[in-house]
Amino acid sequence: MNIPMVKRLILKDFYLHRYPILGLALALPAAGIAPSVFGGETMWRQMGLTILNNALIYLIFFLPIATIMMERKNHTLPFVMSLPVSYKEYTASKLVGSSLVFAVTCCVIALALPVIVVRSEQLALGVLPLLGVMLGVYVVLFVLTLGVCLVTESFLWTMVLGLLSVVFAFLFFPLLESIPPHLIEHWTSDSIVWDSEVVTTLGLELLIAIGAITATFALQKRKKDFL
Repeated sequence: MNIPMVKRLILKDFYLHRYPILGLALALPAAGIAPSVFGGETMWRQMGLTILNNALIYLIFFLPIATIMMERKNHTLPFVMSLPVSYKEYTASKLVGSSLVFAVTCCVIALALPVIVVRSEQLALGVLPLLGVMLGVYVVLFVLTLGVCLVTESFLWTMVLGLLSVVFAFLFFPLLESIPPHLIEHWTSDSIVWDSEVVTTLGLELLIAIGAITATFALQKRKKDFL
């Protein structure tokens, strides 16, 4: 694999979409963290958490569409593929570049979550593993959406996978009503408990993400034409 070429393609995407990326990956999460940490009223804290949730959803939609679909729409893909680029370099640049942007947002939110929980009167430290699982689900949805966008080159299927993140956001908390009582006790305690259910779920999320990346490369290899 031509690593220098992959880096150039990634930097190209970063440059072309620098302002939306800075807005969605950094500015929007910062706008959500501020009221979540410093908001004096419950309403402000809830608004901040909603903004953080929306920042992840917007990135799941935006990154695949901006870096892959819009490249096709603007007819710049023929130029890219005219370079000494194989399917491996092209696929790696899209996966790595978009994942780096999404990882920055996830890291910012992950670092802010303990502070948000400590400052909140409604949340206990025991909820942090649950929030980690939620963040992991968004990572899986992002990797799947990115992979589907690359393989199918379909705006429709990209939107379908992106909408799953919205459905997850709305249905997650109602689903907690069916959670076993002992897990609820852990999440409402002042101690952080990494029980077997949480560890297994995080491991499963990791395996799904790795499987999606592997499948993306395998399916891209079978393509005869990227234009």
